[in-house]
This record gives sequence, structure tokens and C-alpha cells, in this order.
Amino acid sequence: MLGSKAPSKAGDSLLAKYYHEFLIENPTLFVGAFDREQMVGFCMGYMRPSRARARFEKKNAIKLSFKLLGMCFDKNSGVAERIKGKLKSMFSRKNNKASDSSEVQNKTDSEPADLLSTCVLPEYRGMGVSTELVAVFESSLRELGAREYTLSVLANNLRAINFYKKVGFEICSQNERDVTMIKQV
Repeated sequence: MLGSKAPSKAGDSLLAKYYHEFLIENPTLFVGAFDREQMVGFCMGYMRPSRARARFEKKNAIKLSFKLLGMCFDKNSGVAERIKGKLKSMFSRKNNKASDSSEVQNKTDSEPADLLSTCVLPEYRGMGVSTELVAVFESSLRELGAREYTLSVLANNLRAINFYKKVGFEICSQNERDVTMIKQV
């Protein structure tokens, strides 16, 4: 996977459910690459604001809780801090409904979007599949009125960062863990 905000340590089943929530919200922002009848890659994203992550968390709260607890018991570095941050954001979201209405108003101003994930099977990498997927994804974004889109990549995923730079992304922020990139459509 080139880049992803998805909870990949949660396991394949939860990851599929996570992607599904975004897919049902924005089906035109899922682009697949095929070789004969086999899917060899995909690119997917969403328009903001999106409720997909919140729906996923609500539907899978118990499974996610057990996964996070398991990761804590495994002494996974940084997990406790991420859990604390996630809980803080969940409670602040419930207590501050005003942010939801301003987020909806912003959607009509600039139509922002996010690239959630680009994946290509290892044996198809280096053949231009990712570049073509991103180009088709961007075409769909233009049709939906997006002017720009962002993505986040793990800071140590230099391969993905270099790929996204090659296709026109610029780094807009970074920290020890993540790099956020942006591109005009």
C-alpha cells in the first residue's frame, strides 16, 4: 500500500469494513486496475466532510477496542498516546456539534477531498499502474467539483512520498509520524 490513513493494524476484516464505509459514501471515488479479471490495484478517496470514519468507529467500536487493548498489552509504542488522542477527539466531537455545521459550510466553498489509499500488487509495481489510478481518480474529483486534495503517508514510507511527489503532490506538513501532502486538481 502506498499511503493510507486506515487503521491497518486492525486487521484485514476491519480494514475492509473501513474502506467499505468510504466506498458507499463516494462510489465514484474508487478506481480499480485490472489484469484480465484480477484486480491488481485500486485508488480510493472521499469528499469532505465525510461521516464514513465515524460510522465505521460506531459500527465496530467493540472490535476496535479489543484491537487497541491488545496493541497496548503488546507494548506497541505510541498506541497509548494515539488512544488518548482518539478518545479526546471523540468526546470533543460529541460536545461540540458546531464544528459539524461549519464543516458542511466549508464543503460548498472549496469542495476539498482526500485520497484514502493507493494499493498495487507487488508484481505490478513499477509499471505505471499507480500513476494511471491517480490520474483517473483526479478526473473523478474534477467531475465532483474538487479543486484540491490531500493525503497522509507514514513519514518512514519514502517510496510512497517519492511517488506522490512524482505525480505532483507537495508536502504541506509533517511530523515524526506522518507527512501530509496536497495537490491541486
